[in-house]
Amino acid sequence: MKIFLKGLLLFFIMIIAAFCQNKEAVTSIPEKSVSIFASNNSEEKKLHLKIRSYLREKGINGSVAVMKGTEVLYNEGVGNADIGREIKNTKKTTFPIASITKSMVAACILQLQEKGLLHTNDPVSKYISDLPNGKHIKIIHLLTNTSGLKPLLWTRAHSSPSDLINQIKLMPVAAFAPGTHWEYRDTNYMILGYIIEKITKMPLHTYINDNIFKKSGMRDSGFITNQEPARFSSKGYIKNHKFLRPSRKLNPALLYGAGDIYATSLDICKYDQALINGKLISKKSWNEIKTPGSVSGYGLGLYVKKDFVFSRGFISGWSSVHIIYKDRTSIVILLNKRDRDLDILKAAIDIKSIITKEEAMANNRI
Repeated sequence: MKIFLKGLLLFFIMIIAAFCQNKEAVTSIPEKSVSIFASNNSEEKKLHLKIRSYLREKGINGSVAVMKGTEVLYNEGVGNADIGREIKNTKKTTFPIASITKSMVAACILQLQEKGLLHTNDPVSKYISDLPNGKHIKIIHLLTNTSGLKPLLWTRAHSSPSDLINQIKLMPVAAFAPGTHWEYRDTNYMILGYIIEKITKMPLHTYINDNIFKKSGMRDSGFITNQEPARFSSKGYIKNHKFLRPSRKLNPALLYGAGDIYATSLDICKYDQALINGKLISKKSWNEIKTPGSVSGYGLGLYVKKDFVFSRGFISGWSSVHIIYKDRTSIVILLNKRDRDLDILKAAIDIKSIITKEEAMANNRI
């Protein structure tokens, strides 16, 4: 009898353990695509076909991902990652994301503000001495591109963040009083990256990896560095009307804090969702990010429209856009064929229209 009871007890323990293990397995697969069409595979396939058809019609060459909350609505590559070798773009192909990097740097600054390590109203001179007009330029002016700093004249001699900052210190006095005008400048975000390093006492890449990539679940993203300037898996091309040519090599030192990240399209969707759902910053900080400045329609690292926020990036043969709608739909397009005749933002808006129409039609059929 005792042997029977022990066996029965062991049996129940095994069942409970198996249940718990299975439950953990289910909740630990955030990347699984879930249909928004009441698990109707035919409706989901229709959506995929329509998006795929649109991308090919527009001659898009890259990767596209769409998420709504935790649901992956679309995630595919289109065209070639390497045109000469006919290597296809896939959902795992990585691309330089260019100025989308700025949104992540802005999120890092607000993380440090939440920890009480800085305030966006602090003058830049508190962290960096001898910067032109540094006593009057505040961190918020850097974030909103209203600092008045003039563009830096790039040279390949700049090989480290401190080199860049020292060069910025040699520039003429600001072009206008901080906060009075808007001019998009990579210089602003280079300075922000350097401030993050000074406060955290760690390289900017390390901080972003630990506090943006890991917290967002971005497993296929990384950094363009002097040691590994082309870790991404796509080759860049520039299309000018009928002519197509390979892009020039990137100079990682000149992308510091403003465009030195590569990623998959799905990873950027994950970042977008983490940004708006409280994994990276508070709701208060998110509202601060999406509040446009008084002299522009630009918030903190993002352009602000009525129904969505977005940022775009252009670098050599690559271009990118991510757009976040109020209904939590995130659309990311990463291209490795930069086509001057293609409006990449409009393409993202068109994809949202396709999704909205398919949702409405599916709901009418239920």
